[in-house]
Amino acid sequence: MTAHEQHAQALAEVQGDAPAVFRWRDRDWPALASVAARTNPLVLGGFSTTANLTLTILWSDFADPDSTPEALRALLLNSSFSYRGQTYNVDSVTIAPGGWQLRIEASDANEKA
Repeated sequence: MTAHEQHAQALAEVQGDAPAVFRWRDRDWPALASVAARTNPLVLGGFSTTANLTLTILWSDFADPDSTPEALRALLLNSSFSYRGQTYNVDSVTIAPGGWQLRIEASDANEKA
């Protein structure tokens, strides 16, 4: 088993029987969620929040087996999803080496309105 496979297996164990769930494209998806806000360094106009919510998702839980991580990234970017009744806009999608997991960073849709 490769290190990437071991990491994916460990992530699945951490998710357990009741993972956090987010709703995207009319379907609920399991994930690990982190709600810590992150900020960029000072930019024109002040400091800017880049992520209010980070979701870590196993590729095997989330993707169509006939798809690729890059195709899924393209679908996710500039889309929105809901988590615990709140809507978030996807700001970035990072694919882990080996493609075993994805990390979605999102911001509160109301903050950019």
